[in-house]
Amino acid sequence: MHEVPAPAATPSVPRFRGAEAPRPACDHSALRTSIGSARRDRREGVRSPRLCPGVEPLLCRGRPLKSTDLEKRGGNLMLAGGLGPPRLSRNLLLSPMHRSPFSPRALRCPAILLSMLLTAAGTTACGGRQDGAGQTYTEAAEEAYARAERALSRRDFPLARERFRNVYQTYPYSRFAALSELGMADTFFEERSWARAVEAYRRFVRFHPTHERVSYASFRIAQAYYRQMPRDPFLMPPSHERSLGTALEAHQALQSFLAEHGQSEFGEEASELLASVRARLARHELYVAEFYMRRGNPTAVADRTGYLIERFPETEVVPQALFLSARALLELGEVPAARERLQRLVELAPDSELARRAAPYLH
Repeated sequence: MHEVPAPAATPSVPRFRGAEAPRPACDHSALRTSIGSARRDRREGVRSPRLCPGVEPLLCRGRPLKSTDLEKRGGNLMLAGGLGPPRLSRNLLLSPMHRSPFSPRALRCPAILLSMLLTAAGTTACGGRQDGAGQTYTEAAEEAYARAERALSRRDFPLARERFRNVYQTYPYSRFAALSELGMADTFFEERSWARAVEAYRRFVRFHPTHERVSYASFRIAQAYYRQMPRDPFLMPPSHERSLGTALEAHQALQSFLAEHGQSEFGEEASELLASVRARLARHELYVAEFYMRRGNPTAVADRTGYLIERFPETEVVPQALFLSARALLELGEVPAARERLQRLVELAPDSELARRAAPYLH
């Protein structure tokens, strides 16, 4: 009888007590993108990844991948009990229909960019688009602008500002967008928020230099500075005795307005405001000169009165400035210059009290 050979010894498989034997590692290349890739997609304007048609289902341990096979560790998707997968390329998982039309790659394509621009132009050109109520783009913008103006006329400035802003943001291609910017500036002006009004009007002039309402915005800037000038309230020092920084700004703004828009409908009113500002500045210079005269400083008096006479010759305080200047020049020993000042005073105001006081020095 032939002996049957003993079977070959098989390698012993180690047994594990209290735990299962280790399972084969999962195919990491078949996993979805990690959370980091999803964040990058969101920054590029892409929605959550979807599998392209025809891609085989992802497998794990020889079966389709289930949600229970994944867990979140340290901000990444991990295999349950295993290491996380390497990130997959977004373009491998996204089908063309799910990619954003505004992605950098799409914007680099001239054909796609041109089609996007033509689509946007077709929806807004000539007010041809209609909303749900059957209105055209321009009609809807006009109605929204009218609602904002009604709120402004009721002096409901926060509501008017909100409605003007809505017109500007919702109908940016209509002519009411620029008018809404001007309307928002008007709300600040009516609220006496002078600094914000000046800023808003200047922004309008800067971005719409050829607009038909530029003269209005420029005049409002000058008005805002004029309204900030100190007044003469009861029991308060006269305005010419206080700082006139805003008067200087109003003077400059009004001069600029008259140089550029002097022939506009606001030219006459601007000229009246400028005359008022110049008179106040002249009174301030005279006040300072009188202060130096009381302090016994004839040099400063001559300088201040000379500036007043040269800069504001049309103001009503010039005769007083001439007489004060002549006194200072006499104290400094400049007799010919003092006589010239007095002679000019007599010619300018011959019937005034100052002219009678100056007459003895001219003979």
